[in-house]
Amino acid sequence: MSEPRSEAPADLVLQGDAQEHYVDLASRAIERGRLSEHYPPGKRLVAQLRAMGPLAHLGLYGELRVDPRSGLPTYREWTRVCADAELAPKVLADLPSVDVLRARAEQQPAGIHGKQLLKQHYYSQLAGIDRTPPSNMIVRLRKVDTQARRAWFHVVLDKLDASGLFVRFSIDLSQQASLWSRTMVELDEDAARETEELRTIIYRMSSLDAELTFVRLADTEGLTVERVFKGTVGPLFGAGIPVPAGLRGDWSGMEERGLVASFGMDMAANDVARDGDNDPFEEVLTERLPPDQAQAYLEARRRFDYRVFKDRKFVVSDRALVPLVQGQCSALGTRNVVYALRGGRRRR
Repeated sequence: MSEPRSEAPADLVLQGDAQEHYVDLASRAIERGRLSEHYPPGKRLVAQLRAMGPLAHLGLYGELRVDPRSGLPTYREWTRVCADAELAPKVLADLPSVDVLRARAEQQPAGIHGKQLLKQHYYSQLAGIDRTPPSNMIVRLRKVDTQARRAWFHVVLDKLDASGLFVRFSIDLSQQASLWSRTMVELDEDAARETEELRTIIYRMSSLDAELTFVRLADTEGLTVERVFKGTVGPLFGAGIPVPAGLRGDWSGMEERGLVASFGMDMAANDVARDGDNDPFEEVLTERLPPDQAQAYLEARRRFDYRVFKDRKFVVSDRALVPLVQGQCSALGTRNVVYALRGGRRRR
């Protein structure tokens, strides 16, 4: 599926040492974030992110583009790494051995053989990474009642959102097949599987907010929704990346002090204990809407018997930033976990 595009400010273009500095800080921050299964897959993101740096490609790519709204690489960078990883086995099979390339490159370091040696280094690293693209959906059957023609599914949707943030939607729902005008679930005596129609409707309805996604899906005939979790990687700012517009509070005072990486968790579910907002960046949906629209969602909470909760944790590159971030959160009425990076620059 094509990724939706929106109006966005010009990309940040990193060159030279700035590329590797960014890749090192951002990848270490994602590792330090201790991301659960409800977040985008941290190990996969880190491996792909590291492949974007000069230590991996050795100058084959002269720049790295970062989306200033999220502080993450642009969609083009993620897809480029995935495409290169897909090509890696074929490229390596077509290249001479390392010893042959090294001998040839010594004779012609700036020529084609020197470039082939760089390619051998780059594609050898890519051959072992997970090349799953930025947008990917997995639908797993949880259980099925063939007599009632109902199937229960767990849906995991990863995508680089139109806002530039990496998000994972984890959705538990069931579907009454007989109520659809078109077949969404194919049932037989002992199995069930989703159809492309069900995948399409879930992808289309996943939005910027877990509650909005929950209500849209629950309002769809035949679907019963239990929970929607939305885990977000980003935004990242500082260390040369501006604070994105639209955040609650004033975070500009710390953007020159180092990197601040954030990881949001937004949930709407019938087993959430209580409504709550512990996200200093963004208010819950009903607080951002006009009163008449907010009332409609409060009524939906009663009708579908769900509650909403938002949370966010942080990773900072400098321990001196920990009290600053905690103080800003406190001023906004939240108490958030803040980790600091350990040690210095990662070596390879």
